[in-house]
Amino acid sequence: MAAIINLEQVSKSYHLGETRVDALIDINLAISAGEFAAIAGPSGSGKSTLLNLCGLLDRPDSGEYRLEGRRTTELSAAQLTELRRERIGFIFQSFNLVPVISAAENIEYPLLLTGMPAAERRRTVAALVERVGLAPYAHHLPDRLSGGQRQRVAIARALIKRPALVIADEPTANLDTETATQVIDLMHEAGREQGTTFLIATHDERMVSRCHRALHLTDGVIQ
Repeated sequence: MAAIINLEQVSKSYHLGETRVDALIDINLAISAGEFAAIAGPSGSGKSTLLNLCGLLDRPDSGEYRLEGRRTTELSAAQLTELRRERIGFIFQSFNLVPVISAAENIEYPLLLTGMPAAERRRTVAALVERVGLAPYAHHLPDRLSGGQRQRVAIARALIKRPALVIADEPTANLDTETATQVIDLMHEAGREQGTTFLIATHDERMVSRCHRALHLTDGVIQ
C-alpha cells in the first residue's frame, strides 16, 4: 500500500542550557497506510520527538517529511495546523480529557472545530460511543470513569474525524493487562474499519507484540 508517512534524512536537535542534544539523526522511515507501527526504545531515545514531527507539532531541522505525499516542510504554521486538524488524531498516556465536560462532549470536541452541524455531530458521536462500548457512560464526567474507560474516550476522540493517521504516546502504559488488551483490540478494529494508520510510542510489550512492525530507536537512530 502507499506510504502515508515518509521521512527522508530527518534530523532534529535541541538545547538543554548550553548542551546540544541530537534527538533524531538522519531518520529514514516509511509507514504504509493502514499500518500499525510501534516505536520502541529507552527514555531519551527520541520517541517523543519523532511523534511530534510526524504529528506536525514540530518541524525537523533538516530533511523532508511527507504526509500522504504532501511536503510538510514547505507549509506555513497555519497550513500545518489545518492539516493536523483534518488528518491526524492523538492518543495520550494521560488521556488529556477536558475534566468539566462529559465523555460524549470530549469525543465531540474535534467536530466542533470542523463546523459540522449539531445534529450531524450528535449522530456521529452517538454511533462511535456505541461502537467503543461507552453508551452507558456517555454523560459521565471523566473523573467518574475508570482508566480503561477514559482511554476509550481518548481513542474515540482521536477517531471521530476519521483521520488518516493516529499518533499514540504510551496508550496502554497505565492499564492492567485485561484493559490493555481491550484497548489494543479497539485500536486494531478501528484501523481495519477506517483504514487508519497508527504510529505508537511504547515500552509495553503487550502493545509491541500486536503491532505489524516494531521500530527501535536508540540515541536518535533507528536500529
